[in-house]
Amino acid sequence: MSVLAIAVPSRAVRLEAWVGSGASAEVYRGTLHDVDGDRPVAVKLLKPAAMLSAPVVRDLIAEAWVVRQLRHPSLMRFVELMRLEGQLAMLTEYIAGCDLAALGRLNERAALGAVAQVAEAMAAGPEGFVHRDLKPHNLRITPSGRVVVVDMGLAQIAGVGACTRTGRAGTPPYMAPECFWQDTPQPSRDVFSAGAILFELVTGQRLWGRREYRVRRELRGKPRMHAAWRRIRLEEVAYPPLRELLDRLLQFDAEARPTWREASSLLRGLAAQVGGQPLSARCAGRRWTDEPSSVGQRTLREVKPT
Repeated sequence: MSVLAIAVPSRAVRLEAWVGSGASAEVYRGTLHDVDGDRPVAVKLLKPAAMLSAPVVRDLIAEAWVVRQLRHPSLMRFVELMRLEGQLAMLTEYIAGCDLAALGRLNERAALGAVAQVAEAMAAGPEGFVHRDLKPHNLRITPSGRVVVVDMGLAQIAGVGACTRTGRAGTPPYMAPECFWQDTPQPSRDVFSAGAILFELVTGQRLWGRREYRVRRELRGKPRMHAAWRRIRLEEVAYPPLRELLDRLLQFDAEARPTWREASSLLRGLAAQVGGQPLSARCAGRRWTDEPSSVGQRTLREVKPT
């Protein structure tokens, strides 16, 4: 019996620029070389020491599983999970542009448009999808004004056993009140985060202010005090309809917040009513450099399991 041998072209990733670093992984801009040609990718590469930790490896595999379920232009797109010369790497779409935080304060129309894109993307995610760490640094803006939700390192899809990390999760300035005493895998926590982001975009201030931890401690479990504090903070917002919308997004009671679909409709509706430049015009007038820190280029080849 003859055996037909088929040569499978090897794949490789060229690391071109360093983007960022965490405790267990480095992130690079790179190029994937495979049978389909070359394509730009973002590479999340586990550090050699992290490869020795089974929980860290499981976290990256779980994160890759979550990203693979996402199907929306404003949610990061999965490319591949690969072993590159002994290091596990997740490859995703590389999004040229900058973080939302880099744009600074925006007018009401641009801010509403940006957060509306986030709401539409989250509404289109799988049922039970929770990001758990929405913040300006996890929102990428392209030169055309497209907003993309990135960094699924804490994401979760409820009911299917896919959670990239357990325990209390999030970045304190954008976390919903309930997240400080229990980890709630509910989309409503992300809706609150979107409200905190919108407040920051239009006022230039963080929602919880400079005394963040003291305020959190004093308001814990006190919905009436939270409502009074919220009204005081929202006085910073000049446009009354926007103030009313923020009040709904930032409710103490998670069940009182709108769903993502409701929030998307409210945000789009209000954005159509206000004046000022849209987000796309703000981006068109910006000087884009998109120059991550340069590194000596190196190519890592895929290692197939034996």
